[in-house]
Amino acid sequence: MCIIVVMKKLFRKIVFITLLFIGIFSVSYFYKNSLNNSINLTPGVLGLPDTKDNFEIEVNFNNEIYKVNWYEINNTDNLLLLVNQNRQTSQAFMDQNKCIFLSSGGYYKTDYSPTGLLISEYSEVSHFVYSILANGIFSINDFATPRITSQVPRDRLRFALQAGPLLKENGEFINLSLRNDEEARRVVLGVTGENKAIFMIVYKPDSALFGPYLKDLTKIIEEFEIKTGIIFADAMNLDGGSPTVFKNEDINLTESTMVGNFFCLR
Repeated sequence: MCIIVVMKKLFRKIVFITLLFIGIFSVSYFYKNSLNNSINLTPGVLGLPDTKDNFEIEVNFNNEIYKVNWYEINNTDNLLLLVNQNRQTSQAFMDQNKCIFLSSGGYYKTDYSPTGLLISEYSEVSHFVYSILANGIFSINDFATPRITSQVPRDRLRFALQAGPLLKENGEFINLSLRNDEEARRVVLGVTGENKAIFMIVYKPDSALFGPYLKDLTKIIEEFEIKTGIIFADAMNLDGGSPTVFKNEDINLTESTMVGNFFCLR
């Protein structure tokens, strides 16, 4: 009889402890689900970056603050290099070609023809010209691979643009020593080790047409890499000053003089 009583008490304790654990687990489970449903993991919550802010930062160099906006090309098949044959404004060009992102391209002459190599949709508009300043070539081949090189690639190119100078090559920054340097807004193009093409524009927030000296651009890009974690294998300057353009749904930096060629993402 004594053993039966003891067994009953033990059984009641086991049942009580089991029910207690079930209750604690249920409360925890429903609380966690209701918390996740209420926040929906929206940008800015739990450390997730806000999409717009994630593509705009400020960099401090030599006691000057520069704003950097950037745009990553996720599908290079939709990226075009086009000559501004009709000498349109950037907005008219963007509307006509249905671009969701537009950037000014490279250097051009007084008649708006390119100063070096330019291939657009497999057609060579102008030839490669040796230049100490324009020593970089950005190209896309048949496999939609973006590359920045110092020599013209030998494979078939859908488009290619000669500009410069090169800022980074094979993971190493290049020290620039330039004459006739000036402060100007700069459009930069970088390609990561994962073959991601990223366009950037660097300018002073209080005067958007002004920016860094060209010789300082490598240091600013280096600070950009530290702040964002985006590391370029290669990078090059495209153009600077009044003919620079950088436009998408979040930013509208337009030219003050005519632009010779554009990168257009559809």
